[in-house]
Amino acid sequence: MEAAGFNFRQDRLSWTEGEHEYAFFLDEDGSHAAFLEQAPPSIRAALVSARGRRNVTERRFRAAVGIYALITTLPLLLLLAFVLNVGILAEWLADRIPVEQEARIGQMVLAQTRARTRLIERGPALDAVKLIGERLTAGSRYRYQWFVAQDSEVNAFAAPGGVVVVNAGLIAKAARPEELAGVLAHEVSHVERRHSMQGLVKKAGLSLLLSLALGDFGGSSIAGLASTLTELKFSRDAEAEADSEGVKRLASAGIDPKGMSDFFAKLAKDENGKGPALLATHPAPAERMARIQRQITTLPATTPAPLPLDWRGVQASLESR
Repeated sequence: MEAAGFNFRQDRLSWTEGEHEYAFFLDEDGSHAAFLEQAPPSIRAALVSARGRRNVTERRFRAAVGIYALITTLPLLLLLAFVLNVGILAEWLADRIPVEQEARIGQMVLAQTRARTRLIERGPALDAVKLIGERLTAGSRYRYQWFVAQDSEVNAFAAPGGVVVVNAGLIAKAARPEELAGVLAHEVSHVERRHSMQGLVKKAGLSLLLSLALGDFGGSSIAGLASTLTELKFSRDAEAEADSEGVKRLASAGIDPKGMSDFFAKLAKDENGKGPALLATHPAPAERMARIQRQITTLPATTPAPLPLDWRGVQASLESR
């Protein structure tokens, strides 16, 4: 008597008589017990022993099926877990990347920017950006570098490690220095919250970022990540967080946070009907303005002193270039 069938749920009873072999099968429908009850005493013990071996075989089969199912589905489960938790994973991993590695990526981005854009590295406009930026980043773990790009497009960006570039067109568009401060606070918040590094986890993959976290990274790989950053767009959640953190940073620095909402509201009403580049990758302007304004109303009532800048002189210094 032995286990039989695809799933070993049958019993095969065989015997020989003369030169012939005979066999019949018992399905698992109660026929096992009925057969044992009717079996002659001379073979009943052997049948019970065989039944025990069949049960062991059946359990092994079930275990093998379970292990096979686990092996085949585990990659899918891991992929699903990654997709569902990629934001949490990205933030966790980004927080473990050394600041020095972030700075290396930032310097690569800066080098690429210099290759395609003329940077203004002295003068009233850069002095204004530095003055505001240093107030917003007091006590930061990053060593910020501030630049003004000779570019009429209304835009600004921040790279990992604290490289911040503001276009001359944005400075020309701002009615007062507090509006520029609002943009800088937003960009600085992207750096402080490591949004670029989180985006790279999703864009470049875990293996590259794990190497970066461990410090095992070559110059060519750093350059590749820098190129990836130029195509990276922040998520709506990251943009909302940068706005929120930016408002807090403005208030802490004693700068009127209304400058942020005023400037973004101005851009949303662009006379050409097309939002400038600064809004192209950001949430819906109306929703964004409402959220910023609601947050401002929750701040303690204060009257921040105006920034000590000759704003007309700052803008005029760019017009002469």
